[in-house]
Amino acid sequence: MLTILIVDDEEVIRKGLAKIINRSGAGFEVIGDVNNGLEALEFIKNRLPDVIITDIKMPGMDGIELIKQLETLHPSIKKIMISGFNEFNYVRDSMKLGALDYLLKPVDDVQLLTLLSKIEDSIKNENELRINDIRLKVKLNESLPFLKEQFIEELIKGKKFSRQDLASKLDYFNLQEETGNYYVIIVSINKYKVITREIGMEEARIKAYIIKNITEETIRISSSYVSYTDPLGLVIAISIPSGEEELIHKIVKGIGDNLQRYAAKIDCTIAIGSLSTDLLDLKSSYNHAVSALKRRFYRDKYAVIDYYAEAEFMHFNADFPAYLVDRFEDQLKNAFEISNAKQAESAIEDFCTILVKNNMDPGEVVNIFINAFIKIQSDISDFNRAVHELYGSDYFYINEIGIYDCLSDFKKYNLFIYSDVLKKMMSNRKRKEGKLVDIVKDYVTKHYNEDVTLSKIAEITYVNSSYICDLFKNQTGENFIEYLTKIRIEKAKLLLKDARFKTYEVGDKVGYSDATYFSRVFKKIVGISPTEYRNIVK
Repeated sequence: MLTILIVDDEEVIRKGLAKIINRSGAGFEVIGDVNNGLEALEFIKNRLPDVIITDIKMPGMDGIELIKQLETLHPSIKKIMISGFNEFNYVRDSMKLGALDYLLKPVDDVQLLTLLSKIEDSIKNENELRINDIRLKVKLNESLPFLKEQFIEELIKGKKFSRQDLASKLDYFNLQEETGNYYVIIVSINKYKVITREIGMEEARIKAYIIKNITEETIRISSSYVSYTDPLGLVIAISIPSGEEELIHKIVKGIGDNLQRYAAKIDCTIAIGSLSTDLLDLKSSYNHAVSALKRRFYRDKYAVIDYYAEAEFMHFNADFPAYLVDRFEDQLKNAFEISNAKQAESAIEDFCTILVKNNMDPGEVVNIFINAFIKIQSDISDFNRAVHELYGSDYFYINEIGIYDCLSDFKKYNLFIYSDVLKKMMSNRKRKEGKLVDIVKDYVTKHYNEDVTLSKIAEITYVNSSYICDLFKNQTGENFIEYLTKIRIEKAKLLLKDARFKTYEVGDKVGYSDATYFSRVFKKIVGISPTEYRNIVK
């Protein structure tokens, strides 16, 4: 059962959310509702929820600070923000601090329950994966290799060990400290997250295992090494004798050649960090390898990326000019407001070109696009509706956009998603506009004998009269007055066949109180006067 804590300073919202959740029949349980972040932290001391749903602005401790505290104290708790349309900046900050997702006020019942179901499935999957991993380790007697890899990761990432501790750990895991220098390299499968989604986690792990075997067998021929696997890929610290620094490039070339020969279908990037002279000082080499790997984002083709060879590009720009971001967001938003697909495409293409020129940090690029999406979603209701109609209420752009590790694929996805949504919005708007024209025609048919004006129609449709005028002309090919006159004259022609009505009475019955004006309009449309028409059809 998924347990939930609700945090909001408005009791009516807390009770309302609790009512929705508890009556859903989905097996969710609201275990408490509190007034602010301080009360939430106090509550959690006694009982830990699976999920916290929190408002942003609250007295005592707001939602942003609460999420920050939870990320430190209880990172396993899933965090959902609820916000109003005018709290966009706070939503962005909360997502950076660790909020899983957000919901806009007023909270939609279906979206809330769908998100909770998704979180429940995610937690179940995480637990199952954790249990399966443990069982696998026990079954294959992998406890020692696991601890060994954990130690290597700590060593490479810069955990502080004394010389004595290092010697003890090396002896325990049957490792030797080589004399000379070290390089940290990262061998990363390109599009690994995309591959995982397409073929499944198990098959993706098999590919990673193949890469690990080929790489380590290649290194083993000419050098000593230690390695571990993390989300970036296979991380390896390679021992290189002093004065033979060029050996690292020969080893990396050998790895690349063997990967091409034995695993050509698994595309990889190899990032080389800087030289380190001490096994206890591998962190800088590792960090430089990570920076080198980030350059993959701006590569059209994947290859070997050497930190030293591309040192001038290794300092990514995190302080991107705000006006450029604002302009991009405004151009993209405006494209959806005016249904201009070319403008949306140009906004994305041009902005990506600017990103490359400014060497923007890839992580910040993702954040900029997420913020732009959230802003459009918040400001344009038609956009949000189109997204849900196309991809379902469980679609979250935030989860989709982070799987791409190169700009070309990242841009391609954004061009696709925005184009797809805009087409849907235009289709929805066209259908809506068609209905509006039908409403106008129906009103004219029923009220042609009255003082019919666009202003009156605007009042009943809640649409601007100028917009109705332009829309009617575009949809029917004739303006509103022409259509109204046509309907009135057609009705007049029917009434003129009835001898009981005098000509001026016919005019009055179809909306013309001035008989002279009626005769003039009738003759203009029909070509003859009402009296002449009556004599002909009598």
